[in-house]
Amino acid sequence: MPTYNFYFMNQRGHIDRMKDVDAGNDREAMALARADQGSRPLEVWCNHRKVFRIEALSEAEFRAEQTQDRPAIGSLTVSSRHQSR
Repeated sequence: MPTYNFYFMNQRGHIDRMKDVDAGNDREAMALARADQGSRPLEVWCNHRKVFRIEALSEAEFRAEQTQDRPAIGSLTVSSRHQSR
């Protein structure tokens, strides 16, 4: 099972904290990242490969995510070089 690195960014775009997560594939890592995101941008890497980036949620979007059980609203950028295996 691959290990993914979640990089939580601060307001300046620098890494604020990091979390290692084991996931079966990129889709599973994406779901776990969305659940952990919070209101700041988040990048997910697997080894030296940037898998995707989730942009920051607005404060209103973040509050809505905390009160409702639905998928994240923030935009997602998936690396075009990789397809889920």
